[in-house]
Amino acid sequence: MALIFGTTSYVLPDDYLPNLRLLAPLVDDVELMFFEGANLPSRKDFEKMADLCVGNDFGVTVHLPVDADLSHPRPGERRPAVEGCLRAIDLTRPLRPRAYVVHPASSSAEATLDRGFSGARLEALAESLGALAEVAEPSRLAVENLRFPFEWVWPVVDELGLSTVMDVGHLELAGGRPEDHLERYAHRLAVVHLHGVSGGRDHLDPAVWGELRLRRLLEMFRATVENRLDRPLVVTLEVFGGRVTADSLRSVAGALVAGQADDSSVGSSLTTQSERLLSAAAAIEGTLPAAD
Repeated sequence: MALIFGTTSYVLPDDYLPNLRLLAPLVDDVELMFFEGANLPSRKDFEKMADLCVGNDFGVTVHLPVDADLSHPRPGERRPAVEGCLRAIDLTRPLRPRAYVVHPASSSAEATLDRGFSGARLEALAESLGALAEVAEPSRLAVENLRFPFEWVWPVVDELGLSTVMDVGHLELAGGRPEDHLERYAHRLAVVHLHGVSGGRDHLDPAVWGELRLRRLLEMFRATVENRLDRPLVVTLEVFGGRVTADSLRSVAGALVAGQADDSSVGSSLTTQSERLLSAAAAIEGTLPAAD
């Protein structure tokens, strides 16, 4: 499968629009991350962002608000979460996102889910995701694995015909394996979140996996069978800040070409992609303050 690489919208210590202006010429995709449904940019700002997404080689994925607990059993608690996600979808529609990334539970709720999704929580999730799927193309609504088994929420994802996001760091922290996850869910895979994990901390430079493991991960992503979405797989380097983003781009660039034959068509394509990532890393590094 063809891969396209992107970063988060948190590279510059600035708002969404300046980050998109920097990144649009450099990478293939930017993940617009919304942490709170109550604090979204204005419609006018999104219209300005849309002007940056008119080219064929650049697009965005939209991470719907992470504070939204779409599986909360109480309707009164769940309704604001759904409304916040619906508003984010409406505001970002002019950007024609490649995917809308959604968490099946909020971070605060995730810590309590040690025994699986109860019937009430699973029913609530189905209702919430069903409402989102009515306004977003179901295949563009992509549910992310968190720090509990994805099989707990898979029945809802499958029933509604939604896509999936594989977060490699979350899998590691949950004791899972990317190989097993891909075997079960690759046919619905729309986005990969790639970041390193060490000492219980995630969102680190993927180099912490070691070059051999990182190279193997990229090979697995490329080898993923064509999914029903019929579009490239987005690999987001989900790290935050200019320095770690530049380092992560370099790490992936090196792993892409390690062990590839220079004279093969695949090797040539990967070399071109690697060079683009290295160029992006240098450009981002040029925006950083000089080291002391």
